[in-house]
Amino acid sequence: MLITLFELWVALDKVVVKQIPLQAKYSSEIPLILFESLLVRKLSVLVRVKKLYTYIKARHSSGTSSAFSSADDKSFAVRYFDQSPNLRSLKSVIEADAETERKKKEVLKTLNENYESLQKLAENLAHEYGVNSRGQEYQ
Repeated sequence: MLITLFELWVALDKVVVKQIPLQAKYSSEIPLILFESLLVRKLSVLVRVKKLYTYIKARHSSGTSSAFSSADDKSFAVRYFDQSPNLRSLKSVIEADAETERKKKEVLKTLNENYESLQKLAENLAHEYGVNSRGQEYQ
């Protein structure tokens, strides 16, 4: 089962590396010792393990660092983002939308402050109403 699982992983890894060649520059993160300690009885299984071991060893030697390392200039995430025009344009759209929302928030803040000052002004005014002898309201 373990060998089948890693054969599926290798197939998936090959697809990913073909779609995203940058991935080939990063280690596979699978320890080789995992395959070195396997005990197999059949030659056919041993051949399968040897293929897995060879592929993963090649990925280790071609990979310079972990794809899951911190977000510095050499990390996979940063380099992938830098190579993708779609992601960079999406970031620009998000930043522009955020700036628009910030401006709306500032306008709302100004309007709320204006409302509060008008409320306080209205509270301080004298509110005396009366009706004169002709039935007209006055202040």
